Amino acid sequence: MILVTGAAGHLGNVLVRELLTKGVGPVRAMVHRRADPPSLQGLRVDIVRADITRPETLVAAFQGVDRVVHLASLVSIGDASAEQVRRINVEGTANVLDACRTAGVSRLLYAGSVHAFAPPAGAGVIDESTPLATTGSPYEVTKAEATRRVLAATDLDVVVACPGGVIGPFDFLRSEVGGQIRQWARTGVAVTVPGGYDFADVRDIGSGLAKALDLGRRGEVYLLSNAHIEVTDLARQVIRAAGKRGPVLRMPLPAAYAAARLSLATARFRRGKPTFTPYALDTLQARYAVDSGKARRELGYRTRPLEETIIDTTQWWLEHPNAGGGKRSATPKEIG
Repeated sequence: MILVTGAAGHLGNVLVRELLTKGVGPVRAMVHRRADPPSLQGLRVDIVRADITRPETLVAAFQGVDRVVHLASLVSIGDASAEQVRRINVEGTANVLDACRTAGVSRLLYAGSVHAFAPPAGAGVIDESTPLATTGSPYEVTKAEATRRVLAATDLDVVVACPGGVIGPFDFLRSEVGGQIRQWARTGVAVTVPGGYDFADVRDIGSGLAKALDLGRRGEVYLLSNAHIEVTDLARQVIRAAGKRGPVLRMPLPAAYAAARLSLATARFRRGKPTFTPYALDTLQARYAVDSGKARRELGYRTRPLEETIIDTTQWWLEHPNAGGGKRSATPKEIG
């Protein structure tokens, strides 16, 4: 049996779908104890509720499990406390490692992040030889520390796969980028910010994770991304895919930072979750590329054109406009 932690999240539910399509055997989807996951409805999976920060809840979840994909983490764009991020990303991962030992799991695939690596200066390239971060945001530092802990667990058969930016359909919890695409598609109008990021289709990353679980070499790290796209270009393609012709405007960088600070302050006042923060804007200013060559060579990792991903994502949001609707919680969720 394969256990997927964080299975209700964007990447988590797509990986579950990939594993079911491949027919690799029973799949157990671990979700947060308070979650009611619409993303897993109708899928033939064993859903178990547990919390990676509470080791006692992991015993039953890991019972009878042969392989584990650990996706559950707190993805923070600068809106969560450092203590909360560390408790989930570092201490939670340590609990998963212990649960794997207790259950006699044969292999653990840990989903890290390209954010765990120290960003190169200027328009550099991140690959598996890039040092892990020692400074940065709480998210970056904790993902780096968790990656080190996993790689140090030499008593276990561990593999690490680090996705880049995730974009695509099946975004039932409405990620930040997914919510933005939804808005552009519905209104046909976009006010964007300078910068861009290295994205890959969630379905391609899900397939890459499944390949890493099967083919990844013990103790190795693999980067899973695709290509860089500017936010303004992304907005234009979304509006075109939605069949609309509204304007696409771009704010000057100083105005964008002012708007990001206001968004963060407003969310804190209302006890909600911001859609945009200064940290998110900082991330979009990075000019480095992500090299997925190792995953392509060793795992057979493949990616579709981003244009295809954008069309499919736009169509999905037009068909599921209420996904992830309602008031956004101030407490970040564990997502994959």
